[in-house]
Amino acid sequence: MPDENAEIDGVTPAPEVEPSPVAAELEKEQNRNKRSEKEKAEYSLKMNAKRLTDLGGNPNEILGVREAPQKEEGEVPQWYRKEKQKEVQKTALQFADELEDANDKALVTEYLTKRIVPSENAQDDFRLALGAVNALKNKQIVEEVMRRSSPRVTASGGSSPARTEAQFEPTTEEAVLMRPPYSLSKELVIASRGK
Repeated sequence: MPDENAEIDGVTPAPEVEPSPVAAELEKEQNRNKRSEKEKAEYSLKMNAKRLTDLGGNPNEILGVREAPQKEEGEVPQWYRKEKQKEVQKTALQFADELEDANDKALVTEYLTKRIVPSENAQDDFRLALGAVNALKNKQIVEEVMRRSSPRVTASGGSSPARTEAQFEPTTEEAVLMRPPYSLSKELVIASRGK
C-alpha cells in the first residue's frame, strides 16, 4: 500500500491540521459524566432521609449524627454563604460572556460552573478559569518552539553572528607590566590571563 504522505506528481500534501487545544478541552469537558458516584450517593441518601422524616423517623439518630452546637452571634448562616457564592459565580460568568472567541468563552464557562468553587472575588475566579484556558494555548506554543530546529551554520558564515571582541581593560598589575621597563604587549597580557 503506498504511503499516504508521499509526494504525488511532485506535490507534497499539506499536513493535517490539529484541532485547537481549547476546542478539544471543551469537548472533553462537555463529555464528562454529569454527576459523580459520590454525588449520586449523596442525592440518594438525602432522598432516603427525607422519606424517613416523612414516615416519622429521625435520620440523625439512625446515622449517629449529633446535633450541631448553637451558632455564635458573629457566624454567618450557611444559606447566606451559598447565596453569596451564587452571586459571585454569576458575576464571573458575566465576565466570561465578554470574551470574543466562542471556544474560549464556552470552556471558561465550563470551568466556572463545574470546576472552580466560587470564592468571594468574581474577578479572581474568572482569571483562574481564563488562566486554565490560556495554559492549553501556551502548552501548544511551547511544543512548537521546542520542535523548531536550530538554523544551519554554513562555511560562508551567512547565518552566524558577527564576531565581536570585548574591550581590553588591564588590571592595575597588568598596567604596570605594560609600561617600561617591562613593555608587555596587549596580546601577551591576554595570553597570560589564561594560565
